[in-house]
Amino acid sequence: MCKYPIQNYLFIFFTTLIPLVMFSCHEKGEVHPWSQVKEVLTISGHTGEVIQAGYTHDGEQIVTVSADSTVRLWDSVSGKMVWIAYGHQGAVRSTFVENNDSTIRTFSDDLTIKKWEKSTGHELSSVTLPPSVDKISSTAFSPDGSLIALGKKGILEIFDTQTGQLVSTLSPFGHPGLRVNTTAIGFGYHPQLIVTGAYSHEVSVWEAFSGRRRLNLHEHGQGCLSAVFSPDMSLIASGSRDQTVIIREARTGIIKKKLDVGWEVRTVYFSPCGTTLFVLENARQGKKSRAIFIDVDSGKQIASLDSLQKTRYVSFSPDASRLLIPSANHVRVFESSVSPKSARSGRNKIAQDLNALLDNAITSDYSEINIYASRMLAESQKDRISILKRTSSALDSDNRIIRKNAILLAAELGKEALDLTEKIIICLRNDEDADVRTAAALALGCMGEESGEELAIPDLINGLSDKDYWVRYHAAHALDKMQTARSDVLSALVEVALNDSSTGLRRQIAFNLGNAGEASLAALPILIEGTKDKDDRKQWWACYTLWCIASGTGEKAASAIPALKNVIRDISDFRDENGGPPRKYAMHALGGIGPVVKKVDPEIVSILRDLMENEDEYYQRKAAALALEKILEKKGFRQKVRGYVRRAPVK
Repeated sequence: MCKYPIQNYLFIFFTTLIPLVMFSCHEKGEVHPWSQVKEVLTISGHTGEVIQAGYTHDGEQIVTVSADSTVRLWDSVSGKMVWIAYGHQGAVRSTFVENNDSTIRTFSDDLTIKKWEKSTGHELSSVTLPPSVDKISSTAFSPDGSLIALGKKGILEIFDTQTGQLVSTLSPFGHPGLRVNTTAIGFGYHPQLIVTGAYSHEVSVWEAFSGRRRLNLHEHGQGCLSAVFSPDMSLIASGSRDQTVIIREARTGIIKKKLDVGWEVRTVYFSPCGTTLFVLENARQGKKSRAIFIDVDSGKQIASLDSLQKTRYVSFSPDASRLLIPSANHVRVFESSVSPKSARSGRNKIAQDLNALLDNAITSDYSEINIYASRMLAESQKDRISILKRTSSALDSDNRIIRKNAILLAAELGKEALDLTEKIIICLRNDEDADVRTAAALALGCMGEESGEELAIPDLINGLSDKDYWVRYHAAHALDKMQTARSDVLSALVEVALNDSSTGLRRQIAFNLGNAGEASLAALPILIEGTKDKDDRKQWWACYTLWCIASGTGEKAASAIPALKNVIRDISDFRDENGGPPRKYAMHALGGIGPVVKKVDPEIVSILRDLMENEDEYYQRKAAALALEKILEKKGFRQKVRGYVRRAPVK
């Protein structure tokens, strides 16, 4: 059984119980919501290509990002600009509005992920991704904003948006020349699902954290340019250069409809209700694109648009009444024939049906739970109270599967389920079933620091020693989410990392220590000794963790400089499972410590220069160059590295 609890339940449950609920925002005989389309607004002001645009969750404003390096917020009714932000140094490729509608995240060619205050446009934080990120062809934020997926030739890399650390690398084994062309991320916590389309005609579904490929589909005759989940994750739609759109069951990959549209497909995108599919042409250079709206149930075309700019990203408004289409340096806004009020009433009807479905899920002996149902129900406070009552009762069940389902539902509700914290902690502490304990640790992490340090942390520390690996992993992840810097927590984390053989858990603990700020400096003596360990994996973890700590504390981690110097002199060819030897991470750590390195030991600069010029492996040469840039406070070393290729822009 998969130990990443929430995600597993989306596939099976939707394809077994979804026939009970018809996800449609209109009744038979009614006019389809998108059968009549008109352009109502043009948003102008960018000086470069608008790459992505999206609504805030309340639908009152629109966020745009552009090749002109700016992020802008607009009034969705008048089209007037609210604010403009200039913090990025390269084209801004992707944007995400946090669920609380108070902050916005963006990703840029300068390899930074920035967080902005939505009300003012002030920059709140900035995280720089590792230097290995290169030649990006596509990007996507996860639905909760915690991850970002970056597609490039041959691989898909997943990064934590808060720390900038690499979470996993998805590689299509056996296809070294595969270029991942687009990504869509399904929701869920651990792991989240990603669907990719590739030039090799493949459509694949992956687990983001484990890197396991669930589906590998080959029905397209030419390269797949777009692939996306439906909002309820029951379907996958993909478009290709073979002039077809294929709609499949997400769990099995079985084709439900294959539509010949008569031209190459650039973009496919579901409406929020999942009833309408927007399909955009991949027009040749200098030509305008066409688009059609397809009814998902019947597969019939219901409306069309002409004279559009081809784009990878389009976005519907939350009430499904409007559609944003970037077009050169502006955004065109189209409106459907259905009113926002009608769309909301359609979703309310769906919620009533899902309410009955959820009752069956949480009280019956099922091993899966319908997470989409909980999200729909959670739209109103009344439904939240109802869910919490049923969840609390299910936590007392003698049936382990029902207990697990209830905890997973609490995890999905996050901070809304704080009243259930004590019962969840008891499950983590005493339950005999490892899946229940894993779900409990996951839920405490989803609730975050508000679950109560004094209440939850002692049991999470004990969870670090659990006999089941996934309990240990989720306990460490939960402690990271709580952002605690307590000495007893840090000591327990270090002890586990030194004795556990799992690379995944060790990486998570390195993130924990890196996020603990100056409190993590207490672990330096142990980590310095770890750099000398004859066990290559312990040496790797020590260097990797020193990099995480140095990134947050800078010159305060200077006591590690002599040990790091010894590591970069080492010619060992050991590599961890993601391709990085201890020496590379030691160079990153020295760069994180900064200019004080050349004051403490000037010889290190000479060693790094030699590595930059003579090391055999490109990524180690680049790591040396980036370390020099930070230590000497000068730019341009990276461009001098043998084999350096400037990142190709997103087309």
